[in-house]
Amino acid sequence: MEPGPDRPEPPPCGPFTAVDAWFVPLIYVCAAAASAITGLVGYAVSGEEVDPVGPVTLAASAVGLYGGFAFGCRLVARARGTGSLPDDLGFVVRLRDWAAI
Repeated sequence: MEPGPDRPEPPPCGPFTAVDAWFVPLIYVCAAAASAITGLVGYAVSGEEVDPVGPVTLAASAVGLYGGFAFGCRLVARARGTGSLPDDLGFVVRLRDWAAI
């Protein structure tokens, strides 16, 4: 996308650095921790059995996992890009996208 009056010029990004290499495993570990925490909260709230995992615990764990990944993508976009998920990562959700679900 070209810069224009409504889009700022993206900041210049330097070469790939060692700090950038830590973004992926750090985001993964944080998302897994968020998943475990929200899964424990879902388990405590629902009072379900441990085996098999109930739907409330599973849903809470999934929200934590994917929320952690989305938050990590947002942080990387702010740190190394323009700060906009659509501009940096192409993340756009349209109404027609929900038809696949």
